[in-house]
Amino acid sequence: MIARRHIDPALFTTALTPVPTLPDMQRPESAAPASTDEKTGCNAASAAPATFVYQKRDKGFAPSPQQQAYFDWIESGKGSAVVIAVAGSGKTTTLVQGLGLMEGRGFFGAYNKAAAQEIRDRVEQERSKRRDPDFGKKFYIATVHAACFSAWRQIYPKVEVDDRKVGNLITRYAEEIGDNDGAVIKRALPFISKMVSFGKQYLIGVLGKFGFRDLDKWFELVEHFSADEDLPEGVDLRAALEWVITISMRSKELCREIIDFNDMIYAPLAFKAHFFQNDWVLLDECQDINPARREAARRMLKPGGRFVGVGDDRQAVYGFTGAGADSIDRIAEEFGCIRLPLTVSYRCPKTVVNYAHQWVQHIQAHESAPEGVVREVKIDKLPASPDHTPDQRPWFLQDAVGNADAILCRYTAPLIKTAYSMIKEGVACRVEGRDIGQGLAILAKRWKVKTLDKLAERLEQHRKREVEKARAAGSERREQEVEDKIATLFVIIDRCHALGKHTVLDMLDEIALIFADNVKGTAVLCTGHKAKGREWSRVYWILPKTGGRRSRKDWEQIQESNLCYVICTRAKSELVLVPEP
Repeated sequence: MIARRHIDPALFTTALTPVPTLPDMQRPESAAPASTDEKTGCNAASAAPATFVYQKRDKGFAPSPQQQAYFDWIESGKGSAVVIAVAGSGKTTTLVQGLGLMEGRGFFGAYNKAAAQEIRDRVEQERSKRRDPDFGKKFYIATVHAACFSAWRQIYPKVEVDDRKVGNLITRYAEEIGDNDGAVIKRALPFISKMVSFGKQYLIGVLGKFGFRDLDKWFELVEHFSADEDLPEGVDLRAALEWVITISMRSKELCREIIDFNDMIYAPLAFKAHFFQNDWVLLDECQDINPARREAARRMLKPGGRFVGVGDDRQAVYGFTGAGADSIDRIAEEFGCIRLPLTVSYRCPKTVVNYAHQWVQHIQAHESAPEGVVREVKIDKLPASPDHTPDQRPWFLQDAVGNADAILCRYTAPLIKTAYSMIKEGVACRVEGRDIGQGLAILAKRWKVKTLDKLAERLEQHRKREVEKARAAGSERREQEVEDKIATLFVIIDRCHALGKHTVLDMLDEIALIFADNVKGTAVLCTGHKAKGREWSRVYWILPKTGGRRSRKDWEQIQESNLCYVICTRAKSELVLVPEP
């Protein structure tokens, strides 16, 4: 049994690396469950909280002082908290153990479907270990999208989900306008789609937040996310925002019949759907959530309820998708949270933690952690003596990359190049991220050409045009994205030619073969973004060649640094540094 005691305030703060505050566009009911949904991971079995039976923490679990401070806060404290958890700090274990101390009903919001399933599995394991059939059943464990979609389906049970919704609305609007303006609207589809998405994530059109015609807010979003980089040349930004506003309003009105992924949260917020009211709301990966998810969490919490946000501002890497760069600070302010640190990493060995200190100084290795290894890759380039012949094999053969290893990189092109080299040498591997492949396929089909030679011409023209636009806007991030995507496609084109394949259809087949999700049983190549939340015993980090750096927004600089931290802390035993081939 846990002894009740006074909480040591010194355990609630830590010298966290400061992150500058950036503008955000949000401020101030909870989730009724529904059946399992393939897209959102909503699980009916865990939807209805069971009658509460008070359970203490597992007697076999020995908490660290910081974990104990969290448990004491649940029992003896009051109000809300954000738990700042460094990479590998055992946050899921801490949160699951804490469920047994929480009185009442709750919602445990996972970042994505896979994370929700992992948490449900961990709760089931703990339930079996304790031989307590009621452990954790008072909590509805799902994504925020699943919880909000459940609330919306209670009102509109026949609503359909179609992620082509906004694209279809733009196309119909362009045909409605017709002539030259209609053609321009079609060309501006990527910009309009992106801005409509940002508008939903930042609650534009939600009563009490921001109106559709709040142009200042739209301009703020454009500036923050450099969204005008997707605007076709010669198109006036103000005119384009009028199209965005029109599509946003039409999209909202259509929510009773059709919703897309963003609408799963946006629709119940915009139309004030009823949310199940929880005594506790836990929200994971808070550093990468947007204002809509935050508002949903607030509406799920009953008056006087307690909120727990969990995350690490130094693992925030999804700002480009709409996540608020200062999300944890906003949550702490809105929910009146104290801060509880988890600064000890149980995943990383001491050498990896020391290496990570160049980005995050407050991460600590556990006292029992192994020493571990951080080293450069083994490459025999030059003869050590006149009679020595250097090893000409690729680095992944010289260093003996195994099926349980991961090869990580900030960019996709070096991974694809390495993957094809490995395949050529008979080393089995796959690239993590089917959605990355889908994005490449969309670009490859953009000009409706049939041969790879024609596609190469169009890609080069596209690269020059987009790089010029990015440089004119002073956006290194956008320039790197364009260069990386085009370089990746050229690597795949070269691969097709080497195989005697010369059509775009051949290339699409090749893309489908090389990219996969949840790669297991073979060496995995993975971007830093895709590696987040995962771990491997040995990690190879391909360090990209660096060029001249142009201006970049503060939040983008921070998130580039965060990616380095995320990549290096995936290693449980050995981190191997590989210069880009």
